[in-house]
Amino acid sequence: MATFLTTRKMSPALAARVEASVRGRPAGQNRASPKLVLLLRVLALGPVVTVVVGVVLMVRARGRALDGERAALVAEVRSYSARLGDKDRGMVPRVEAWVLAHAGDYEGDYVAPELRDARALAAAMARPTAYLRGPIESFQSSAGIASAAESSYRDAFVLCLFDPPATRTEKALLRAAAAAFVGGKHLETASQVERFHSALVAAPFFEPAWEEEVRAADRAALGRLRLAVKRAPLEEALRVLRASLLLTVMDEPKEGDGPTEVDGACRHLVRVAAVDLETEELLFRQRKLVDPAWISSDVRLEYAHGINSCELALELRAALGAATP
Repeated sequence: MATFLTTRKMSPALAARVEASVRGRPAGQNRASPKLVLLLRVLALGPVVTVVVGVVLMVRARGRALDGERAALVAEVRSYSARLGDKDRGMVPRVEAWVLAHAGDYEGDYVAPELRDARALAAAMARPTAYLRGPIESFQSSAGIASAAESSYRDAFVLCLFDPPATRTEKALLRAAAAAFVGGKHLETASQVERFHSALVAAPFFEPAWEEEVRAADRAALGRLRLAVKRAPLEEALRVLRASLLLTVMDEPKEGDGPTEVDGACRHLVRVAAVDLETEELLFRQRKLVDPAWISSDVRLEYAHGINSCELALELRAALGAATP
């Protein structure tokens, strides 16, 4: 190719190099074939494609693993919820509704006629029972009920109701109060009584909304949900949700100007009621006065509440016609 950049006076070699630079390749070099150029381009893109494909496959694998973990957590909780019936699932709102409706003005003492028979009473009280105790002002809202449930345990009242002491002396009541405080095997006679709190904590895990939350969770959220399931008392919750009896103890406000003991004991009225959760019929309702004033001062300091609770259980047994010391 002729170019004005070359002259006749240039050496042939220099002229050739100038013309080659104009053409875009060194002198004497042949143009590469299109196939070779394509091959070189493909080879150059190969590592990039490999990396991209690897990343895509890794993301998909992680997604499948996360889906598997979600499914496993849902299946774990379903293994519990599958043991519940429709009525069991509605137990918590039914209990809350009943408590809210009966925490107002006292409606009077009552004992169902069929419970006047000692054997019938024993059979009724042997049924799986949800237990809830707290100050009556706590039973004015769902939040208050939850707070009371959290502090409700199988206490001296429960122990003495199902396993009363042989005598009603201070020493015997103290022994029962101390045993309830220690817990463990001392409460085996009331093993059918479970804390309502367990149902409150675990019930949300059995709702469809919880499964939806799990299926939409990222890895961090799934970790938190898995930990919550691990900490939840699911087995205990099943027993509470399937309970056929509700036992409530509502402590009314303190009466008079007497002192309040270190453990919270004071002179006040207490409401005790039991409801058949299957028929929603009231089995009994009683209101009793407890007063720690009669307890020895050295004992009262630490065990007044427990002794009063045991005494309350004996008063209730007497009102229901059960044998008491």
